Formats: sequence, C-alpha cells, structure tokens
Amino acid sequence: MTAVVKWFNPTKGFGFVQVTDGSPDAFLHASVVEQSGHREMYEGTKIVCDIAEGQKGPQVAVIHRIEELGAPPAGGAGGGFRPNRFGDGGGRGGFGGGGGFGGDRGG
Repeated sequence: MTAVVKWFNPTKGFGFVQVTDGSPDAFLHASVVEQSGHREMYEGTKIVCDIAEGQKGPQVAVIHRIEELGAPPAGGAGGGFRPNRFGDGGGRGGFGGGGGFGGDRGG
C-alpha cells in the first residue's frame, strides 16, 4: 500500500500517514520508522507499507521502501533540536548564563 507522511515528530515518537487509496489516516510509530533504517520521516515522504488494524485504528505495520522523500522542516532536521553548547545557560547552576565568580549576586 502507498501512503504519504502527513507529519512525524521524532521527539514524541509518532506521526500519521495519509493512505493514497482513500482509507483513513494511519498511525506511524517511531519503532516502525527505525525498523526501516531511518530515524525520522519528513512531511510529504511517500512510502510503500503494510497497514494493520491497531488498538486505536489503522497503523503502519511495516515500511517496505521509500518512494519519494519529503522536504525537511524549515527549522532543520529534528524539528529544531539543538544540542547544548558551552555557554548556552546550563541548567542547575552549570556553566553559562552569567553567575559564577565575580557575577552579580543580587544583593
């Protein structure tokens, strides 16, 4: 069966595809994407897959191949994820974000 990715959020671990034969949209879990050798799917990506009935409705069971790649989101791959860098403000009183020796202690 052929389907087109409507959206996929790798952080949440799921998304949905629109089945091209007019069937209802199907759930796409990250584990199925990973089994196909990928970490994420971009909107508009055309896939050949098997759809099965899941607990809450149709879901992609297996991705056989990718026919056409969609475009990455405007913010870059991974929905705008940016790893922490030195000086980015480190939580819990870590490096960056002011403070430290000689900083204003608010007194």
